[in-house]
Amino acid sequence: MEWLDFHIQLRGSWLFLLLIPAAIVFTLAVYRRTQPQATPRLRLILSVLRSLSVALLLLLLIEPVLHLLLKRAVPPTIITLLDTSASMAVGDTVSRLQQARRIIRSAPFERLMSASMMETWTFSNQPFRADFDTLARIASAGSSTDLSAALTTALSATAATAKNLSGVLLLSDGTHNYGVDPLHVAEGLQVPVYAIGFGDTEDLVNDVQISNAKIETPGVAGRPLSVRVELRSWGFPGRASAVSLWEGDKELATQTLELKDAGQLQALSLNTVPVEPGPHIYRVETALLEGEVSRTNNQSLIAARVAPGRVSIVMVAGAPSPDYAFLRRSLARDSTFAIDDFVQRGQGVFYGKDAAEFSAVLVTGPDVLVLVDVGSDLLSRFGAAIAATVNQGTGLLFIGGPRSLNDWNPVGPLAALLPFKAVVGSRLATDEVALKLGSSGAGHSLMRIDSGSSKLGEDPWSRLPPLRGHLPGLTLKPGATELLEGVGSNGPVPVVVSSGPVEEAKVIAALSSEFWRLDLLSSGAGESPQTVRRFWHNAVRWLAIEHPTGRVRASTDRRVYMAGEPVEFLVQVYDELMQPHSGAEVSILIANGNATALEPGAPGIYKGSRSGLQPGDYHFTARARLPNGEHVGESFGQFVIQEYSLESSDMRSNPDLLIQLAGITGGTFYKSDSWSSLVEELDTPTRLQQEERSIELWGRDWYVLLLVALLSAEWILRKRQGML
Repeated sequence: MEWLDFHIQLRGSWLFLLLIPAAIVFTLAVYRRTQPQATPRLRLILSVLRSLSVALLLLLLIEPVLHLLLKRAVPPTIITLLDTSASMAVGDTVSRLQQARRIIRSAPFERLMSASMMETWTFSNQPFRADFDTLARIASAGSSTDLSAALTTALSATAATAKNLSGVLLLSDGTHNYGVDPLHVAEGLQVPVYAIGFGDTEDLVNDVQISNAKIETPGVAGRPLSVRVELRSWGFPGRASAVSLWEGDKELATQTLELKDAGQLQALSLNTVPVEPGPHIYRVETALLEGEVSRTNNQSLIAARVAPGRVSIVMVAGAPSPDYAFLRRSLARDSTFAIDDFVQRGQGVFYGKDAAEFSAVLVTGPDVLVLVDVGSDLLSRFGAAIAATVNQGTGLLFIGGPRSLNDWNPVGPLAALLPFKAVVGSRLATDEVALKLGSSGAGHSLMRIDSGSSKLGEDPWSRLPPLRGHLPGLTLKPGATELLEGVGSNGPVPVVVSSGPVEEAKVIAALSSEFWRLDLLSSGAGESPQTVRRFWHNAVRWLAIEHPTGRVRASTDRRVYMAGEPVEFLVQVYDELMQPHSGAEVSILIANGNATALEPGAPGIYKGSRSGLQPGDYHFTARARLPNGEHVGESFGQFVIQEYSLESSDMRSNPDLLIQLAGITGGTFYKSDSWSSLVEELDTPTRLQQEERSIELWGRDWYVLLLVALLSAEWILRKRQGML
């Protein structure tokens, strides 16, 4: 409903309005006689033109303003969000989605539509605007449920056009397994959410799911590899289920497990012996039992890289020390590591060995060389030989300490290999620093190796005790990656740094000491000491892997993804001098798909993600170009998206989440069988909207043009008659 009111306001003196009739009478009197004499018709036309001109001039002095008032009755706008994820297909006789459809087709819902402007959306892993007529025909699908994205997208898209947004009507089972916490999003919403919940926490029965599967032991060709499998089940207490491990079409191992009930976690280990080194994709399966609600959660894929045989490690220590003993003990737990020790007893002297043996070992080219707080005497004597060995492909793990870092001398062959620079005379500080994952360390392949942390996305280093010691006043070389960072009284400082591709050398430098204290103190404080132990183990194994080549190097954050998870890409780009290149245009091209542009981050680092991919094996190409179109290079990779999805991992309803969501926003939660009272409770008032407009008539261009046109017409007619 709309209606219009208007009035005119005079900003000038109203006396000018009284002069208009007098001006017209005066004009008529003037044109009664003309020289030369004009026809009556011409005198009338000239009188009219002059009268109108004078009247417009007087109106211009009056300054009239037209005020318009538009009044409109705006009905309330309600956003309806319908959950169409796979969990909405659950139900004994009538699925949750069918129950939601019945509500949409009911008479109370029709009354709600007639009293409001309805915006309808559907969502699972992504929200989509939908016509109301199609809601009754949409099937449940989707590999995940992102409730937060549904709320924020629908509200932001509707708020731009809605004049009376009154609330959100959410029809869902409360499942949320991807994206931002919806309760956090709800705190910023300006409209209430009225939630209609489907299903109960106990309504999902008859299902067996693999909740987790991971490699327990490092994969080494010819040695046992253990896979830990965790299962949960509902509705099959006492039933036997076969759990098997496959690679391709070949069954590698199988076990039979007696199932428990009520979702209790059960674990077992499956063992195999890989023969060929390289990447492997294993599949864990549980036998399908009759009556299971979901079948997609009965299998899970695991990616493993099998190392080729034993890794040769040469450890050199400046003296017997707790750090050396801790590192030696940690690495010795892996029987695939062959360790040769050289511990200094004095200048040029080792315990039980001589300098000639050390020189001979360097010539053989071990896989990894570990230097634990070696002194300047050893570096000056063997520095050139160590540098030559590292440049030929040996990985270098440099662990600092007082002997290595005090009175630092940045000149020498080894200093050229290390990924940092320090001023002459720098000394190791002894104050404590709190550890955390480095700003660029999260994208490093070493830090993506399973560290044993209990929660996804958690930084296990932040839970460890402080580390004592750091090297102040240093700078990182171009291309270096800060794996671990320390935060002390003077701000952040690098603690563990990985080199860039300088001369194709692979180096990790620890710029601190007393790592053994982290192991000891974390054990005593009840935290996991595995973080630091696994890190050194993974660092040595990472250093032993063949170094990638090329100016473009691409990888994904892992090899296997669940359906619904985004694939995270990381690409490193280097210039002709193998320095990080920050000005490139980088894209990822997936077979039979569109290209995805990556965003630049740290120097030479480009990141991006791709979501919505269907299960299957994927090959991708990373391409880098300069802004002028020059081709930098390409890199290739692959990943797997399994059918096991985030949605299928747990398809139980979660009414508690909907209750909290409605409570935070000022709305109400209703069960599906009592929702009709929502129509009476929902606040849907019609709001009167007023819009005022003011038009200054005297200042308009058309007004001035009309006045000029009238005066011009009068002047032309007078000139043609020869009048003065």
